[in-house]
Amino acid sequence: MDRTHLRLPEVIAALSLATDLANDNPPETTLRICYVALATARSMGLRSTDLADLYYGALLRFIGCTAYAHEESNVLGDDLVARHVLAKTDVTRPSQMLRAVLRGKGKPKVSILWNFLIQSRSMFSNFTSANCEVACMLGAKIGMPEGVLRVLAQVHERWDGRGGPAKIRGDALSSAVRILHVANTVEIVRNAAGIDAACDVIRERTAGQFDPDVCRAFLKIGPDLLHGMETISVWDEVIRQAPRSESSPGSGRLRQIAEAFGSFVDLKSIYTAGRSKAVSHIVENAARRMGLKDVDDLIIASLLADIGMVSVPNNIIEKPGKLNTSEWERVRLHTYYTERILVRSPALATIASIASSHQERLDGSGYHRGSIGNAIPLGARLIAAADTYHALVQRRSYRSAYSPTEAAHILQRDVTAGRIDRTCADAVLDVVGNPNDSRKWQEDVGPASPRRINSPSSSALSPREVEVLRLLARGSSNKEIGLALDISHRTVQHHVEHIYNKITVSTRAAATLYAVENGILTD
Repeated sequence: MDRTHLRLPEVIAALSLATDLANDNPPETTLRICYVALATARSMGLRSTDLADLYYGALLRFIGCTAYAHEESNVLGDDLVARHVLAKTDVTRPSQMLRAVLRGKGKPKVSILWNFLIQSRSMFSNFTSANCEVACMLGAKIGMPEGVLRVLAQVHERWDGRGGPAKIRGDALSSAVRILHVANTVEIVRNAAGIDAACDVIRERTAGQFDPDVCRAFLKIGPDLLHGMETISVWDEVIRQAPRSESSPGSGRLRQIAEAFGSFVDLKSIYTAGRSKAVSHIVENAARRMGLKDVDDLIIASLLADIGMVSVPNNIIEKPGKLNTSEWERVRLHTYYTERILVRSPALATIASIASSHQERLDGSGYHRGSIGNAIPLGARLIAAADTYHALVQRRSYRSAYSPTEAAHILQRDVTAGRIDRTCADAVLDVVGNPNDSRKWQEDVGPASPRRINSPSSSALSPREVEVLRLLARGSSNKEIGLALDISHRTVQHHVEHIYNKITVSTRAAATLYAVENGILTD
């Protein structure tokens, strides 16, 4: 990786393209929101420190959007479409929200509409809490200052106090977030219905959803600003307007950023929590055993390899049965999106081919390029072996987890069939504590327990609470947790309340992220 190109604004701006995918928005939607917000802020004379908070708050505005994807999908079907459609509406007006759902892509099922009508109020409350909690945790992981974290905590609040999760109102809201609220709605509506419609919505929601002073400031420059935005490179403008005091991130911080965005992807499904971090640990240790150079690059690549997966709706990711052709094509495209996101940043472009090739196979049966043999980078072959093994020992919607011995046999069969690199598979199985001798490739070797790569627990929680948290993070209901641990539903409720209080969160997604960060899900 070229360390001379490690500029934080370019890294964050590139990764913001993933948040566009996660909301079914066109590429550079987040960048355009940032551009509109900065122009409005400057017209209002916002201080430079507040401009810096607004800049990164805008680029990270959607980093918590996957936190409630599992629940959204259960209620509304396609979580991406739901977020895209509802983003244009005033969520305090149920009739407007219902019309938006009815006019969205496809014809919603009666069950989906019923679920929406019954659960819309609680959904909004839970959605805002999960989004803001996770956004702040990931923002802190990246190393954002308090001002940016304050913006992320308030992205779903409103001027009139009818937002969430804290019902903050008026001047108690950060000045940066009040501007961001207007800019966000302007861009979403502009893309859907045009410039005039965007300006009309701002006028309509003045003194309700939005700060009147911000609305007036935007409306003075809005039409010319939006028309001009159609003829410029928004990427170039946003990078040019980056806070001047920002220094280049070192490799350690770049890893933190990659871990944060890896978790952004993993939290989307109850079946993938902790995936990127676990795979990166396997890759790191295996690469060192193989004597590979540029191990840091391989770690970053493994953490970001699935970032394009946010383009796939949860009703496909978590489908209990076989995927149809169109659904499988959505999955296959995720590595293409990974590549397109990473090449936008000079710092990440050098690992783009490795990260986006981890689903390629030596015999050409992989995707998205269908590369063969040595045309696949060695780093990608190692990530493929690590990712395959880790996926096998984890539960999926369509199967139970395989035992380490079974997973090793399957990985070995892939090697024998010419799909997975033998040297990489050997290194992976050695790192995870091979339940059989990976150099002999025998099918009749007895079972053994895998070594843990890193499995610290949190001293804040009791052993029983750790057990409950593991199951909670994997999507188990309180009833399912009670059955698994042979305790009552009420006891589970008490444990969950105590866990939330101890780790200062209020949602399953935030608790899951805590479990990942503290090694509780490493097994």
